[in-house]
Amino acid sequence: MPDGVLNAGHLNSRSNKIEKHLNGEIKSADIQEKEISSSIIKPPKFYGAPAPKVEFVSSDIHYRTTPHETTETFVIWDAVSTDFEPIPGLATTLHVHPQDPEKDFVSVNIFTSFYCRDINEDQNKLDPNNTTFFANNSVCATFALFYKSQNSNVISMVPGTKRKLFQAGKFESRIPSQNMGICGNITLRKGVHHIFVGVQMTDDKFKGWRVHVFNRNMIVDVHYL
Repeated sequence: MPDGVLNAGHLNSRSNKIEKHLNGEIKSADIQEKEISSSIIKPPKFYGAPAPKVEFVSSDIHYRTTPHETTETFVIWDAVSTDFEPIPGLATTLHVHPQDPEKDFVSVNIFTSFYCRDINEDQNKLDPNNTTFFANNSVCATFALFYKSQNSNVISMVPGTKRKLFQAGKFESRIPSQNMGICGNITLRKGVHHIFVGVQMTDDKFKGWRVHVFNRNMIVDVHYL
């Protein structure tokens, strides 16, 4: 830079020189063992069904997607369970294995989205204008994000990830049909872990609540570097 100013031409020129050097002119003598560890030289690996994922040096990406098809719909009601139950398509098991042998903990970003709605026998009897009823009685299901280590019996909820689904009412009120997004960040140590979105049905006071979950998507990004 004879004029002391860095401009786009300088960046392009240097980028082209680096690319040319790495793609054909680099020699083994140019790489010092102390500068590059063999532990970070690793080709990407791609895996398909039933547990699609991609393994890189810097991170592992686990992903799930479920199409909007009737046969793919997840349906639950209180007679099935009133505990938090994992939702298929919003759950994954991952093996945390940092390339750095001295690194025991890694950061994990989790992104999920899904469409859910309530269908029930009493939906034509409930008035959405009755705010007292809806404030006190109309939560039919609660969703949240959880994680669990394979060698532990403790299931932990990720803070701030609770979402509530309300009961259907008259006039096709919008509140029982929602697109939900649940995201979170957790720290995991080496080993096998389970991550999932769970749904908990409220004890059914009116009989007939059915929660349907469609269009389920999940991405889990395990950061190593």
